[in-house]
Amino acid sequence: MKNLINLILLSLIFSFSFSLAGAESFEDSAKVISRGYGSNYDEQLLNAKIAALSNVIGSFIVGDTIFNSEKDKVIQNIKEYHGGYIESYNITTIGSDYVEIEAIVKITKDNQVYVPENNEIDIEDELNNYKNKREIIDYLDNPMHAFVVKVAGIDIKPEPYTMLFKINAQVMWQPKWTSDLETFVTEFTGEGKTSQNINVNMIGRGIYRPHIDLLQVLFETKPKQSEEKMICFAKDAGDDIDACRNLAGGFMNMPPYSEMPMYVKAYDNEGEQLFSNMVMVKSTDLYESVSRNQTKKYFLTKRTFDQPAYIVYKNGIQNLSVMVNAEYGIAEKIKTIRIEAAK
Repeated sequence: MKNLINLILLSLIFSFSFSLAGAESFEDSAKVISRGYGSNYDEQLLNAKIAALSNVIGSFIVGDTIFNSEKDKVIQNIKEYHGGYIESYNITTIGSDYVEIEAIVKITKDNQVYVPENNEIDIEDELNNYKNKREIIDYLDNPMHAFVVKVAGIDIKPEPYTMLFKINAQVMWQPKWTSDLETFVTEFTGEGKTSQNINVNMIGRGIYRPHIDLLQVLFETKPKQSEEKMICFAKDAGDDIDACRNLAGGFMNMPPYSEMPMYVKAYDNEGEQLFSNMVMVKSTDLYESVSRNQTKKYFLTKRTFDQPAYIVYKNGIQNLSVMVNAEYGIAEKIKTIRIEAAK
């Protein structure tokens, strides 16, 4: 039993998105040790490189190559990962089914949507078309692209008939996703509508009422109601928004409520899935949906959302603790466990 627990714990450590030896941080790069498993040397080396990037930057998004026209270059660039690259690496160990490397990962500061200068195209007219905007939103409208899961630790406890796995982790936004979304809506969609006035309950304490009435008249904006969905951005939960933009029909797949579904999946040595359990994760520190006419109170102001909105708290981090039971017959086959956002 002790050997079984040690074996499972060892394999789990290699499967999560953090360094085996810890990442040594530099100003714009990090040294990391990572392993890649596969059926041959090339596959093992590739997976080790992807793991190194994931350890430093977050989830690794592989760019699609299905585009065949000039106007699609912006969409293609959104789908490619510009968050970082491997500057150099050394192979430290070659095992029977894995390769271990020590890599220097360069962190790219610019995560913006980018079209090279020598390949500039005029896409403004094309992107004024709803269908083309919707194509980009449909790609970004994917929790698998939007969220990163960082595992802090795992405890394994044997039960009478099962093995209990307790996983402590954090969910946060993929920096590339928020960067691409914010850049796209800022450049190619219209400004969303909100109405703002002072929070009389906060400012009015101890102040003569006529002054408040005058200040409110000068400060408030008139509402312009619309059913068009928009995306808003704020730094942290509880902060007033700093921007709202129309969202070409809005999200269809991003979780709309205060709990979002996540999957805990286990795989064997061949990559076959052994089980998949769905858990609901509190997400109020990451995002919030508001309806048209809903008013949110802040310290000095009140804001009414004149359109339905999805608020992204860009700096948000959500802690979670997940517990999964697996029968011994299944537990002894587990090589990796993953926590993923639901599609």
